[in-house]
Amino acid sequence: MSSASTSVANAFVTLTQVSRPASWIFGPILYTIGRIHSRSPLNLTISAVLCLLAQMFALSSPLCIIVFGVNDVFDYASDVQNPRKLADNLEGGVLAPQSHQLVLRAAKISTFFIFATFGLTTTLTTLSITALLLLFSWSYSTPPIRLKSIPVIDSLSNGLIVLLTYLIGFSSSSESGLSFSEVPLRGKGGVFALCTTGVHALGAVLDAEFDEKVGVRSVAVGLGQRGAAAFGAMCLYVFTFSIFFF
Repeated sequence: MSSASTSVANAFVTLTQVSRPASWIFGPILYTIGRIHSRSPLNLTISAVLCLLAQMFALSSPLCIIVFGVNDVFDYASDVQNPRKLADNLEGGVLAPQSHQLVLRAAKISTFFIFATFGLTTTLTTLSITALLLLFSWSYSTPPIRLKSIPVIDSLSNGLIVLLTYLIGFSSSSESGLSFSEVPLRGKGGVFALCTTGVHALGAVLDAEFDEKVGVRSVAVGLGQRGAAAFGAMCLYVFTFSIFFF
């Protein structure tokens, strides 16, 4: 195998690893649930099905490269001190510094691809929601905003990313387009966001020690480990009872 082929293969492996293949299904699932909850009739023409598949793909590995890959780049300082990240697991390992530019370039290309996909196949409302999704996906990890370093906001922004993905599916089901007043910010989508917020807060407890060392003020650093656990448990408690009302 030539050096060029080896380089391409290595880049492919790196991008696959940082995008967390096990997470590729979450975006398409949330999108599909949103479309189902919209109760709009399904268009089975070839062009409509191709658009549907393109949109679902855009929210799989391309979105994951942005959400997880960019996070790995800017979390390098804490990851190298975290035994949980040093171990080879589903959450990804430590991204070598020489791969940082590769991942950032891939994330920028993915951003353009996602925006172009929905720009060519959906309405202005859906495109606006997509823009918000991309904005929060980048802002979560990237300085100077870096939402993951703002206690509580870090968990809420995770929930918001889930909600926006759901709303993309809900709004894109309407060929005539929905106005923003018709987009449901509460209800089923809000329940998914609440669950994600709680799970993130509980997960942050595991990394609290390492985040504090490198100055990442996660919810578990800002509220303390017990406070973050209580906040996460409260979100999941409310989520558990909310599912009976939506």
